[in-house]
Amino acid sequence: MQKTLRSRNTDVDNSERRWSIEPISCLDELIMSLSPCKSCCIFFLVMLILCIIEKNSAVSAEQFTSDTDLVEHYQFTDQGLELDSDSLDRLRFDSQTQYRNHPQLAEVESLLSPAELENIDLDPVSYSDEEPACVISLEPEQTKQLELFLGLEGSKQPQDFGVNAHFGSRLHANYGYQLFEDSSLGFQIGTAVNLTDHAVRVTSQVDGASSRTQSFTTLGFFQRHDRISWAVVFDYLYQQDYSSVSLSQLRMQGGYTLNECQEVGAFFMFPTSDAKAEWAGIPVALDPLAQGAFYFRQTWDHGAETTFWLGAAEGHGQVNAALGDTSDTNVQIAFGSDFHVPLNNHVALFGQANFIMPSDTGTVDAYLGFAFYPGGNAYGWRKQQYAPVLPVASNTSFAVDLDR
Repeated sequence: MQKTLRSRNTDVDNSERRWSIEPISCLDELIMSLSPCKSCCIFFLVMLILCIIEKNSAVSAEQFTSDTDLVEHYQFTDQGLELDSDSLDRLRFDSQTQYRNHPQLAEVESLLSPAELENIDLDPVSYSDEEPACVISLEPEQTKQLELFLGLEGSKQPQDFGVNAHFGSRLHANYGYQLFEDSSLGFQIGTAVNLTDHAVRVTSQVDGASSRTQSFTTLGFFQRHDRISWAVVFDYLYQQDYSSVSLSQLRMQGGYTLNECQEVGAFFMFPTSDAKAEWAGIPVALDPLAQGAFYFRQTWDHGAETTFWLGAAEGHGQVNAALGDTSDTNVQIAFGSDFHVPLNNHVALFGQANFIMPSDTGTVDAYLGFAFYPGGNAYGWRKQQYAPVLPVASNTSFAVDLDR
């Protein structure tokens, strides 16, 4: 995307140089009227509602398992059908993990009644030359889709005008569910709030803003079928900093499972809307950066997962409020990683980082914290049939450029 360098016109009256943010919908108007305090209250209210839905679904699942008599050598649990034999654990999980290898599907069908089979879903989570290892769970899987997160977040991007950075807290909720009965198509919806303070005093001294509130919303479709997974989501960002702006992008990912421990794929981000803003009376333009990368994901012992990616981002502006502007960069290298380490059935360490070169004018974004799973499925979360394929948008996946 070709960008032009805009110079400040000192002859223009302040009233003419001020930009207004026009809401695109009633939802935008509502969001724009919310203070950071109200945003946090709504965030926690959404999480509470999702937890209530999760608990009600879990009760239904428990009632089903208590009314279902399974054959000898099998024990139905809230995580899967646990095999009591000494079969080889191809997933390499320890004895505390609920996932186990199971016999071939034909043998399972011969041991369970038709009524039981109608309420049980076989989800492949690893592969071999002989047969897939499966997790057997309730067909709707409504108890296995919710993820809550609380942690720390840090960010520096071109939108900071070369004189700022941010550090604070992040909260998010991510929920996925089966869209149609007898279909592997899923729908995911998530929300996140970043509450950060400025790590540099320049903006607060010149413009008056000393903190930033960001509200991310992610919704879209995903599917896991055999070894292939994909997702297409729409990301919306509303933030209050030196100006209040709304931005959006389209994000997509496709992956292929090589074996029980390795996955490869690619993801892309495309901007769909930009915004006009003002920094200390200087009109500026904010625009999401297009990115793309190839990734490699490794599953380790005990269910820990690490992902590494390498790709490129479109050129960005090198605008600095203190030192002046230089020409836009060309296409730049982008790279990053994330990890997901289950600590028990309900809690996991989760973190993500993304960097766009050069480091002085590009992006340095990361967050780290604890992910909570009310459904007790921290192990193998990203292999669940209807768990969201993509995380909720954040600064690591939503880089913003600035030009003037």
